Amino acid sequence: MNFIKKHWVQIVVAVMLFVAFSPLPYSYYQILRWVVAISSGLLAYAAFNSNKNVWGWIFIASLVLFNPVASIHFERETWQLLNLVVGSVYLISIKKLSIDI
Repeated sequence: MNFIKKHWVQIVVAVMLFVAFSPLPYSYYQILRWVVAISSGLLAYAAFNSNKNVWGWIFIASLVLFNPVASIHFERETWQLLNLVVGSVYLISIKKLSIDI
């Protein structure tokens, strides 16, 4: 249970990104952008504070890609690939990043 408490942000965001492969209402993808952007900002901040700068820049890149205010528009297939990659990054960060947020 302590594992889930420590890494709940990464778990929730990764699940949301993988669920995005399903045909869902557009509002889900709008919410997903906000969730990924905010969590990426938090994780980037935590990574930079822990001197894990590479992870910080990885999360900054995902924040830019999923930015809900200045949206970047891609085809559905491209978004599916990005969802897979960023979801995987969030899962890998659980093991490799080891930070508290």
